[in-house]
Amino acid sequence: MTQNAIFTPSRGPVTNAFLVLPQASILAVASALDPLRDANRQLGREAFRWRVVSPDGAPVALTCGLSLPSSGPLNTAEGVDVLNVVAGFQLNEVATRPLIRKLRRIAPRLSSVGGIDAGPWVMARAGLLDGYRATVH
Repeated sequence: MTQNAIFTPSRGPVTNAFLVLPQASILAVASALDPLRDANRQLGREAFRWRVVSPDGAPVALTCGLSLPSSGPLNTAEGVDVLNVVAGFQLNEVATRPLIRKLRRIAPRLSSVGGIDAGPWVMARAGLLDGYRATVH
């Protein structure tokens, strides 16, 4: 990953992919997406773009019982500036070996990877936090 790449000046929008895993909280998703929407509104331009992806491209069942549509599987996140891993409960079931392998493969090609809610735990399982100091709740 490129050190601090998302903090360098850019004229184009910062592209974000949110990998939302089953059993994530709708609050965690909304708390990440809505500030980007509001920033675009406040700036009067598109400073941020985003899309929701899931492990397999299917809608994601959230803890509240709603399904969140996905624009595609994780591999469609290649080329974005920032990948945010959003996870919640049942990590042993949702952080599967195939998902961990995909995260390991895609992460070095991105400028930045972040975790929301239990997302850092998934990142740690994928080895993405090895060599870094990190805190999680």
